[in-house]
Amino acid sequence: MKASFKVSLLVLLVAASLLMSRIPAAKSSTRIYIRADGSIYPQDAPILSEDNVTYILTADISESIIIERDNIVIDGFGHTVRGFGGSVGLNLTERSNVAIQNISVKAFQHGFYLLRSANITVSGSVIVNNTYGIWFSLSSSNLVSSNLVTNNSYGFVLILFSNLNAIVRNVISGNVYGIRLDYVSEQNIIHGNAIESNQGGALFILSSNNYIYHNNFINNVAQVQVSGRFQNIWDDGYPSGGNHWGDHALVDVLSGPFQNELGSDGIVDVPCIIDVDNIDRYPLVAPWSPTAIAAKVSVKPDVLNLGVKQGWVTVYIGFQSGHNVGRINASKTMVNSTLSAESSRVIGDYDGDGESDLALLFNRTLVTKYICSKGLTTGNIVFRVSGSFFDRTPFVGYCAIKIRMSGDVNIDGVVDLKDVLVVYLAFGSYPAHPRWNDVADENEDGQIDLKDTYLVASNYGQAYA
Repeated sequence: MKASFKVSLLVLLVAASLLMSRIPAAKSSTRIYIRADGSIYPQDAPILSEDNVTYILTADISESIIIERDNIVIDGFGHTVRGFGGSVGLNLTERSNVAIQNISVKAFQHGFYLLRSANITVSGSVIVNNTYGIWFSLSSSNLVSSNLVTNNSYGFVLILFSNLNAIVRNVISGNVYGIRLDYVSEQNIIHGNAIESNQGGALFILSSNNYIYHNNFINNVAQVQVSGRFQNIWDDGYPSGGNHWGDHALVDVLSGPFQNELGSDGIVDVPCIIDVDNIDRYPLVAPWSPTAIAAKVSVKPDVLNLGVKQGWVTVYIGFQSGHNVGRINASKTMVNSTLSAESSRVIGDYDGDGESDLALLFNRTLVTKYICSKGLTTGNIVFRVSGSFFDRTPFVGYCAIKIRMSGDVNIDGVVDLKDVLVVYLAFGSYPAHPRWNDVADENEDGQIDLKDTYLVASNYGQAYA
């Protein structure tokens, strides 16, 4: 009987070996490599590098990217790396000092795969519809910030002694589990994230001494689960505070480190108890949000003729340094909390500070209607431009522009000989002409001619408030 079993097993093994030998090996065309020497394989892959340091995607990719080189930057330039339910999107096995930004990674088993990796940065990216959005194994000292991580089975998995990593200011929503720490992953920082509408917000297994604070846990079926007696730190002390819990009673009539003094302080009076070893001593009453960043704002045209209805008003947004305007949520950016942009694009250095700027186009008819609804026809108006980055970091900037009605070229509230004189002196000119004066271009067609003279003459004698 035993001999018969061994023969049968041997036949099965031989048959399986023959079958496996007939399965074709995976073609290299299904993978793209950034080699250790800096070269890209295959050579026609849509990745460009002029210095073997910065690699830029020039098109969407439907293959895995295997990264074999350290000390590089990979900029997705808004493109997508898309899978088909298996494999790895970006494989960072045993890598160090790699920065990845502005990329979408979709529909892989592992969106990002970090194994024995350190000093990897993933920022400004979209990680969606993967089994595991970002997988850390035996990987420490990495930073994941300002990403949208949504509709994955697991947004983040930190496993097997993955320590000292930082998960900062990400939007983590619609996943089965937002964050999972497992098998002795310790001293990680989870800070400033929006952890919303997941089946489980965060899951901790055999992991302790992690720092979790200034996150917003909202509308998760289970906000946090901790398996076993493992203690983590859930606040940043007083008065900095802990996390905002959407299901925690938000009573705030007391203050002080022991919440025993009269007066509200933005800290919930009663701690949020996850279990006996995991307590947020200072829950936040309001959802946490960072301080607004100051933006530099300019508007074109900077003198707005309210008599011209067609075209656009362009608002330019920039920052001093360190903030990528490509990560602005343009659809949520508004002027005076009323006007929304209809389109946007990242442009070159508009304001001359060496940084790229964002151009937002606003419907001129709607802008004019808004200004007139305030009873303004001449003088100045302040545009308050506010919005946020995709990681919900807010920004705000201000710009004063001049407004006028048709014919009032010198913006003194009346159409008279002074306005006629301005047009006369610029008559026949065009941009770059020595006599060009853009305020004399009444119809904004790029030349000062009889049409502009007519518009001034037809409004002659008008006075504006």
